[in-house]
Amino acid sequence: MPLEGGASLILLNHIDSLDDVLVMAHELGHAYHNLCDSQVSPWRRESRPTILAETASTFCEILVARAAVDQSSPVERLNMLDASLMAANLSVAAMLDVFDFENTLFEKRAQRELSAEELSLLDHDTRLATFGDALDVNALSPHSWKAIPHYYMSSRPYYNYPYTFGLLFGLGLYARYREDADTFRGQFEELLASTGDADAATLAARFGFDLRSPDFWEGSLDVVRADIDHFVGLVEGSFPIPEAAVKQASPSF
Repeated sequence: MPLEGGASLILLNHIDSLDDVLVMAHELGHAYHNLCDSQVSPWRRESRPTILAETASTFCEILVARAAVDQSSPVERLNMLDASLMAANLSVAAMLDVFDFENTLFEKRAQRELSAEELSLLDHDTRLATFGDALDVNALSPHSWKAIPHYYMSSRPYYNYPYTFGLLFGLGLYARYREDADTFRGQFEELLASTGDADAATLAARFGFDLRSPDFWEGSLDVVRADIDHFVGLVEGSFPIPEAAVKQASPSF
C-alpha cells in the first residue's frame, strides 16, 4: 500500500521459510517501485500499465533468490532451487493454464451464461491440456477456480499475464544487473519512475531490450532451463550430497 512521500505499508504472513522470504522480497519490490515513482505526478502513477506492475517485485524476488542459491551449500541449493523452480513453474506453466481458462471462458461467456459445473469442467480440461500426465486427475479439486479472486476483478482480465511477463522480463533485467550493477541501478530507477509514460516495449528499449524479439524471451527461459539442469544434476548425483546431510536439510531460512 503506497503512502505519502514514497513510503509503503506491507502486510504478509512470515514463518521463516524460503517461500516467505521470497514473498517478502516480492512485496518490498512493490514498495521500491512506489518509492521510485513517488516524485512523479499522480496521473502518471495511476496510468502505470498492469504489464509493468510486477517488474520491480519480480526483479527483487529474483535478486534475493539468486543470491541465496549462489551463497548456499549443495544441500541448501537443492532446496532453494526447488523453491525457485516451483515459483517459475507457477509464473510460466501454471499461468498458461489460467490464461487458457480465462480465454476460453470469455469466448463461451460471449454466447451465454455458464453454470458452475461447466466452469469446473473447463478448469479441469485446461489443466490437463497444460500439464498432461504430470497431474493426478483424482487429486484435482473441481472447484479451484472459485478460490482465485482475480477472476472477479472486472478491471483486470488476464490477471496472470503480468506475472509471466514480470518473471521473464525480470530475468533479462537481472542479467543486465550482473553485467554492470552500478549503471543498472540508475537506469532501473528511471524505468520504474517512467512506467506510466509509455508502453513496455518503448521503455525496455532504453535498456537495449527488444521485447518483440523471441530471442529476448528465449534468453530468459534459458536461465530457468539452466536451473532445471542444475537441480537435476544435484538430484542425480552429479553434485554429490552426503545422505546424512540430505536428512538434515531444511528449506527454512
